[in-house]
Amino acid sequence: MAHSLSLEAQQLLNALKAKTVLSRTEKQSYLFQYLQPDKGRGLEIGPNVRALVPKNSGYQIDYIESLSTEQLIDLVSKKSPHEIDLVPTIDYVAREGLAADTGKTAYYDYAVSSHVLEHLPNLIQHLQEVEKVLKEGGIYGLIIPDKTLTLDYLRPCSSFGQVLEAYLLKRTEASLGSYIDSLVYSVKNTINDAICWEAASPLDLTKVYVQHPRKIEHLLSFEQTKPPADWGGHVWVFTADSFISLFFDIKRFALSQFELIDIQSTGEADFIAVLAKPNSGYQTLTQADAFEQLYANHYQPVQVNLSLYPSS
Repeated sequence: MAHSLSLEAQQLLNALKAKTVLSRTEKQSYLFQYLQPDKGRGLEIGPNVRALVPKNSGYQIDYIESLSTEQLIDLVSKKSPHEIDLVPTIDYVAREGLAADTGKTAYYDYAVSSHVLEHLPNLIQHLQEVEKVLKEGGIYGLIIPDKTLTLDYLRPCSSFGQVLEAYLLKRTEASLGSYIDSLVYSVKNTINDAICWEAASPLDLTKVYVQHPRKIEHLLSFEQTKPPADWGGHVWVFTADSFISLFFDIKRFALSQFELIDIQSTGEADFIAVLAKPNSGYQTLTQADAFEQLYANHYQPVQVNLSLYPSS
């Protein structure tokens, strides 16, 4: 499926890029200009109770989650019962990988996820799994937490070495190191008791897990080598610019077919990345283009993982 941006879509994207903070609805609208969900079939990965592409709006969309519909209802009824009516019907439960779980390859026109990538134990494998289920030219739209706007503020950005190690080890569970870093470095803003915020917000940070020394002593006492089974924290940590560097390192070693189409800070908690398989019809960004575009729209350079390889 060859895509192109209409003049109206390009004008809307330009207007959204000019804003310093995007609402949830505006983030959704930004992605929709590329996904074009009214024209194809999509797969939403990890919709939880706030699907980006709602079935009840008439879109042809399948949902895959780590929990079944019944399990999700049970969880939500205990943690946030006021959201019970928002639980969608889950089509597939994530177990073996997207292609195996859905029984489909080269089937979907697009995939989308919001605040999912950072939780997955094997980032490269995930990208490869998404590629398998997408048609030629298929689009993957992501909303990803920016550490400078979330509880990950003090955590180091994930490195290519860490990501590649997880891939080579065929990791299916989070590393113990990511759990420890979450305990030690996670913060919240005491001004409004929030774990995410807008870019211009005043900050007064304090630790989220004040009992983390006791938890780490427990790890040492029992020589624990894995996170607790019920831990669902952030395995990976990004800024928008560190994601660019990481993505192009993955590309340099031919570990993904995806091209980067767009990247944009939302000014609140996260950033948007749009990836595409070859022959999408969209213009692709080089690494230099991606940095230039990002910094042209309100985003201040934070941490660029400089590479020994020339920009492509």
